[in-house]
Amino acid sequence: NNNNNNNKSNNNENNENDFRDCKDAITKFGNILHPIWKSSLHNQISERPIAIGLNAGKPNLVISSKKLLFELLALFESQRFIPRAEHVLVCNEMTTEEDVACLIFRAITNSRKATAASSISSTSSSLSSIQHNVVQPLYCLMFPEKLTLTTLDNVCQDVYDLLLNDLRLEKLKDNLYMFAVMSSRSENNLCKSLSHFQVTLQDLSPEGICHQMLSQLYCKSWTTSPSCDLIVKPCIQLYTSDRVAMGKSTLIQRDMEKIRNLCKGVRAVKEVCVTFNGKDIDWEQTMKSLWSHHPCVDAVGLQGKHDKLKHELDALIVYHLNISSCVSEQINDFLFELLFLQHINSNFQMCQCFHVNPNMAFLIEVPSTLNDPIAILSPQKLFYLFFSVAQFPILQVTMQNNPFVFGKEAQYAIKWMQEFFAGHLKFCK
Repeated sequence: NNNNNNNKSNNNENNENDFRDCKDAITKFGNILHPIWKSSLHNQISERPIAIGLNAGKPNLVISSKKLLFELLALFESQRFIPRAEHVLVCNEMTTEEDVACLIFRAITNSRKATAASSISSTSSSLSSIQHNVVQPLYCLMFPEKLTLTTLDNVCQDVYDLLLNDLRLEKLKDNLYMFAVMSSRSENNLCKSLSHFQVTLQDLSPEGICHQMLSQLYCKSWTTSPSCDLIVKPCIQLYTSDRVAMGKSTLIQRDMEKIRNLCKGVRAVKEVCVTFNGKDIDWEQTMKSLWSHHPCVDAVGLQGKHDKLKHELDALIVYHLNISSCVSEQINDFLFELLFLQHINSNFQMCQCFHVNPNMAFLIEVPSTLNDPIAILSPQKLFYLFFSVAQFPILQVTMQNNPFVFGKEAQYAIKWMQEFFAGHLKFCK
């Protein structure tokens, strides 16, 4: 018995030491990253008048049946910020309670507290007078209605515990955080609990904003990039057609060949095809495809791959996003995160993420028809992210810019058929 008690005591001490070491390691890691996070231009506090309808120091609820993704961009533009993945959480069925809690924590942490109030005025100033002179980085929770019911219930409790109970209200009374929940439906529990915080956005027009933001995030075209060895922005190109079987994939392969020729002798080019073949996104396969170019995609032989890692990371990665006709509107959320936030988080099995880098190009094949025979949406309406206010570079594939080319075997077959029908062939009796 004494031996068992001693063993249990030793195990408890070991567990406590392990936890303490882990906690210290996380703290050290946080201390290393904090200066980087603090110096980021996307986390700066600026002082300029704001009149967009959001209230500082309290949650804001935005309900709209319009395209909320574009309203989100307009909202950030009104504050002169480009949204990043740390500021926006687009919910889906894989989003966890911890994801939402981290977003709220970032919002209330990255804020100016009571010291800001004293610097603005030597006398006591009310919160309402302060909030019109300070612009905090905005943090948005998008589409809470897409959370699972269990997660949504937990998120409702987290919002109350972190922002709205009496203890937190007293602690955050001088905290000018900017946090908004944006939803297309008002029936979900979170929107109901925040109904008295609902606001109406003022003078927000997404016209031109998306195009301006795209020009800041991407170069105009890979064909106009000055040199393959000096790419400071990723590239993007859409391929569409009015009819099926116009050869969009073939034209993309030809453009990839042109890119290889441009970069020949300068840098390596890697081609990655990412397919979307269903209504629901296959997160496991998608993340695997996005990372398939990386030499250290798995731990097998990692040490042996270390030497060639630097060379591989200098390569230009060209992604062919092959979107089939059977996808759903969910694809817009994914493309928004990939192309505008330039970051994808996946909570499938274990947390995976993918970030867009300057050495990447995206050649996106958009279907010309939809697979659903009773679909009420046209491809242009389904892919509203591409065909509304955002002005993506689009190449319309036609017979003129992509004529059908017969292979050698087909050419020989056509030649013999022409000779046969012209009566020039003689057959032995």
